[in-house]
Amino acid sequence: MRLKKFLLVAYLSMAACAAGWWGMAADGWAGERIVRSLAQPRRQPADELRQPRYVERESHRGWQLRYDQFQVTASTTADDAQWAAGETRAAWETLGALADFWTRIHRRSNFAYASTMVAVDAPPIGATAGPRADMTLVGNQTLIRLELTDDADDDTLQDLAIDLRHATAHAFLHAAQMDQTLPPWACEGLARYVARIDAPAEAWQEAAERLEAPDWSRQRVAPDQLDDSPVELAEPADRVQFFLEGDDARHSQAFFAALERTMAAARPARSQQAAWHGPGTPAERRVRAPALEALLEETAESFARWQQDPLAGQPQLPTLTGQDQGLAARLQRMAFMLKLLDRFADQPRLHSGVKIQEFGQPAAAPAAAKPLADSGDLRRLYRQLVSSDQYWATLTPAGDVLLSVNEDHVREELADLLDPRYGAQHGAGGWRLSCQLPDGRHLHAQLEPAQGTNLRPQVRYELVAVPAATGK
Repeated sequence: MRLKKFLLVAYLSMAACAAGWWGMAADGWAGERIVRSLAQPRRQPADELRQPRYVERESHRGWQLRYDQFQVTASTTADDAQWAAGETRAAWETLGALADFWTRIHRRSNFAYASTMVAVDAPPIGATAGPRADMTLVGNQTLIRLELTDDADDDTLQDLAIDLRHATAHAFLHAAQMDQTLPPWACEGLARYVARIDAPAEAWQEAAERLEAPDWSRQRVAPDQLDDSPVELAEPADRVQFFLEGDDARHSQAFFAALERTMAAARPARSQQAAWHGPGTPAERRVRAPALEALLEETAESFARWQQDPLAGQPQLPTLTGQDQGLAARLQRMAFMLKLLDRFADQPRLHSGVKIQEFGQPAAAPAAAKPLADSGDLRRLYRQLVSSDQYWATLTPAGDVLLSVNEDHVREELADLLDPRYGAQHGAGGWRLSCQLPDGRHLHAQLEPAQGTNLRPQVRYELVAVPAATGK
């Protein structure tokens, strides 16, 4: 009896193996090659975290939202969990898009998997302090804890959102080991730059004084004691904002290149640093970044001017009283186009302005239907910026950084250069831009250079009415 059972099981096993072999052979005979590799862009269930799951679920811990890099758990309400997950994901994606310009480590399929935990909880009973957010390093994971009450107003949520984005950015930098390869002021500056996006000016001023730079690279000064000396930033954290936005984003390319060189130089040196092979003070074991230090020295004067006026170099629009909002928006776009012409357009040869008219013949009246300037310069500028192999950056009218590598964003922002209603002329006073309005009038705009203590060029405009056509 036992022999019969054994033979039956063996027969079924051989039949299953033969069926599987026959299926693979049939696929191969059909011309479809089967490649089994870990490099395939397909789902690889490796452990319980990678098993098929719902993104949102409810458990004994509360409401949970689980993504590849982070997990959010809220013991308060489901809305709190969704709000925290949205802020965390926005900060992670923003810093990831920014980091694309100096590294690709965060684009690996297994980067920072389940590395960040966000816990939203109510304050302890009897707590007198207001809502707050803190982060703690637990092994390779970062724990971010938020305290949120049911009656939190919009201002409280805004403050917590800034803190959460700041902590998420540091979690990203820690997962990528940038906190060990970049100086602390650069890491804190990147985190503050991400936290500052979409934050009101008043809320950010208060948060800038409240935020602190964590130090997750403390060394052991004794077998049972870590170095608890306070973090001292060698440079102010707003240096990063200056490198990305200052002087119309002229220094962003050099900043990205310096970050890339600093990370590349830190990789071989980490295995030989004194923290592992010999004594040394924590100050001696700090990250040294010659490329960033050279950039700091080169831009010291520009940074001082930027501290006086962060919008230095950006066109300053006049105050429009009694004008419609459409004219103000059109003038803002024209100021952006004039800035691009001044920075990137090739300066054409100036015409002498000599006009030949036959004696005794009446002067021809200007045709109102024709544009007052040539649009060919604008089209050439569009092609130059879109298809340029050289890196460039500028600020949009909304204050966002426009980078040449973001082709879709570039085409969207520069679409006005292809509008036939605009025309450009270059004269002794610089570029002059003209636009035909829907009511038939022509709007002329020009930039006047900055003078004196004002570091921003002034936008001068003129509205010209179209002369009425005279019938015979």
